[in-house]
Amino acid sequence: MKIIIDLMVLYKGTDDNFLFGAVRKELETNLVPITGMEIEDSAWKNPVDFKVVDQVS
Repeated sequence: MKIIIDLMVLYKGTDDNFLFGAVRKELETNLVPITGMEIEDSAWKNPVDFKVVDQVS
């Protein structure tokens, strides 16, 4: 099963400057994702939990 994770990134800089972007990661796994599961990645400080799980056929 392929899992696609989309993260929205918001960064507040000095003088209220904001940088916004999106990050996508695709994983191949045997696990079935459910809402509330957490995933860790070395690029992130803390685990991120799944807010929405959509199954695509």
